Amino acid sequence: MRNLTDPFWMWVKAVLLGVIAIVSAGVVWMKVGGWEVPLLLGLLVWSACRVHYFFFHVLERWVEPGGRFRGIVELVIRSLKGR
Repeated sequence: MRNLTDPFWMWVKAVLLGVIAIVSAGVVWMKVGGWEVPLLLGLLVWSACRVHYFFFHVLERWVEPGGRFRGIVELVIRSLKGR
């Protein structure tokens, strides 16, 4: 499978993912009828995205520059061994 490199298709992908997120949030809100569950799901998704950013951008870019990792487990093991 090729990497996505065309900016137009990157924008299309971003818009489609945004539509999926908005529709999914609407369906959850309609099913539950309150704000607690959608709010908690939003916090869950936001925090998971921040953890992903930390592991695959911050650590790779500033903590272990030039390092390539196959996944979070390998990254954590290599970081712990380095201490």
